[in-house]
Parts: sequence; C-alpha cells; structure tokens
Amino acid sequence: DARVSLRSVFCGLDAGAAIEPPRGTEVPLSIDTANARRCGAYWPREPGWHALTDAGERWPFHVSEGDAGLSLAAARDTERTQGLAAAATGAVSVTTSRRVPASRWPFFIGWLAIVAVLWWIERSRPEPAIR
Repeated sequence: DARVSLRSVFCGLDAGAAIEPPRGTEVPLSIDTANARRCGAYWPREPGWHALTDAGERWPFHVSEGDAGLSLAAARDTERTQGLAAAATGAVSVTTSRRVPASRWPFFIGWLAIVAVLWWIERSRPEPAIR
C-alpha cells in the first residue's frame, strides 16, 4: 500500500537493493544492517508502477496518489492500531462494533395499525340525527 510522499518500508533485503521508479533513474536503498530484519525505506515521488530489485529478482508494486483511497487507508490504520493495542494489553483480538439502526418498517406498520383502528372506531359510531 505505497503512496506518494509516504514512507514505504521493505525488509529482508540485500546490500544492493534498489527501486526502479516509472520514470527516472534507479534509487538505491540504504539498508539498516544493524537490524536483523535488514529493512530499507523509500519515499515515492510519483504514482505508478515501481519495482524493487534485490538479489537479481524484481518485484513490481503500485504507488497510489497521496490522497487516493483515504477512507480505506484510515480503516487500515484503525485496524492496525487496534491490533497494536491488543498486543500491548495482551488481549487476543480487538473487535469493533458498529451501531446499526433498526428497521423502520415495524414502526410504520404499528403506526398504520393504530391509525386504522382509530379510523374504524370513528366510522363505526352512529351519526347523530340532525334536527
């Protein structure tokens, strides 16, 4: 889920890893050799298909505009934050709940039944004789 101007991290890389942007020259990644995961970060400057090259292999990935799919990104960030909170508290998982409004049909049918009964009671009374 790479985005323009946002950091993307790639792990498990060798020293010669680089990124090939859609246009322009190859960008070498600075690998953190102190960490056993051997990660490198990349800040894309343009949207489109980029490729990570490492150890003679090539892995293409798509970079989206910075403001594309913001609601999806927010949902993903929320999910990840809840996962971190669950890990920090020792909980197995964090579930989210959303209030769903009740169906309005039962209320409409109840109102309609009450109004129909009142109408029937009013119509069933004998009308007073006019003198």
